[in-house]
Amino acid sequence: ANGLAVERTGSRLYVSNQSDGTISEVDLTNNTVARTITVGGHPQELVLSPGGTLLFVADETGSIQVWSLRDGSKRGDIAVPGGAFAMAVSPDWRQLYVTSAQGGAVYLLDWKTGAVLKTVTTGGTPRRIGFAANGSTAVVANEGGWVDFIE
Repeated sequence: ANGLAVERTGSRLYVSNQSDGTISEVDLTNNTVARTITVGGHPQELVLSPGGTLLFVADETGSIQVWSLRDGSKRGDIAVPGGAFAMAVSPDWRQLYVTSAQGGAVYLLDWKTGAVLKTVTTGGTPRRIGFAANGSTAVVANEGGWVDFIE
């Protein structure tokens, strides 16, 4: 298990399983796996859409996969040079921040259309993303030995 996303009511947990290319949907009312979605690749971070109907899966083999949770079908892919590792949605829900550990960059995407709005070359190996309390700055842990700040 690597990436986790909790559905807004707190009844479902989505877990990425990088070793076998699946996503487990866990029913938190009885702690059982309700469904397994085979996504392939190397799934990492997970992000749910605001309504909880779409699951964005960072795939380290080269894209963000978009899945419908209503029927478990794949809706599409958003290409990420160097593969996608971590993701976080800006506090205003306008942008999806994506790290490319192999590409040494952070991509800011329009999460509704998948369009790349900005590319920030960080060098090193950018990993997990957080935001300052006021939402104005993304903070990115970098395995190169530093932290990147993106405004």
